[in-house]
Amino acid sequence: MNTAFNSNDMDLNLDSSPMGDLDDNPDISATQSQSGAAFERISVLLAHEEPGSAERTKALFKQANWSTHCHRASSIEDLGESLQEQNWDLVIGYGDSEEFLPAVINKLLAGANSHARAIFLDTEYSSTNALQIMQCGFQDYLTIDENERFLFAVSREVEALHNAHHARSSATVLAEAEAKSQLLLNTTADAIAYVGDGMLIDANTVFIETLGFASADDIELMPLMDLIAEQSQAEMRKVIKLLSKGESDIPSTDTFLSNARGESVQVSIDFSAASHDGEACTQIILRGLQDNGNSALS
Repeated sequence: MNTAFNSNDMDLNLDSSPMGDLDDNPDISATQSQSGAAFERISVLLAHEEPGSAERTKALFKQANWSTHCHRASSIEDLGESLQEQNWDLVIGYGDSEEFLPAVINKLLAGANSHARAIFLDTEYSSTNALQIMQCGFQDYLTIDENERFLFAVSREVEALHNAHHARSSATVLAEAEAKSQLLLNTTADAIAYVGDGMLIDANTVFIETLGFASADDIELMPLMDLIAEQSQAEMRKVIKLLSKGESDIPSTDTFLSNARGESVQVSIDFSAASHDGEACTQIILRGLQDNGNSALS
């Protein structure tokens, strides 16, 4: 097979040869139906100006007992409009298509901001075509008569697509939860800070102002021990050692802190396991802070 490769647009000029026969794999329904059953329905765009190859792919899905919604895009305009109007799981390109070149399909996918996975079915195998088509952004390249491998690739890519969707949804939920957590942190009356690897990684306004600092920048990444007054450092090191071992059931600890003015203030610290920006850490809450006998925190 001869392949013409333009490094600017990666258009491929692919030769064609006779397609394989679906009857070459008589047990395909039995071996592949379980994969398709994992998904309620798969939406597939078939990019070909002629119906023959697309109908063959539809028949393959039907033979495997997969529930699919297939649409053949008969023109570049049709493919572009379909990608803009609907979310698709897969786009299938074909080596015997003269109009739907791999770079064209990839450009339309990018233009529609589509997350659909792309698979290319060539008329015969070419290592050069395989490399260039994968460089175009396709997720897989195989020959049109590799029926079982095609169904496996479809199952794999649809699963990957669904996993990516769930990951994006989870990231959105996490971001919203963290925003709510940050709002609560900034509006609570408690003096709260977070410690990771022995350093302060975040603190609310009450914590910062209670210890006499001007802003969060003054204590960001400050070792917790720098806030502990000299007379309490030995005892606090024992607590930090327990935290480093993953201990979470640590009782409230009475200690002395050193504020921004270098003054020693008595306080009780509550420790609890927490998460900050998705990383495990320790939350500390200052209670009963006393300075020169006057209670500043309840």
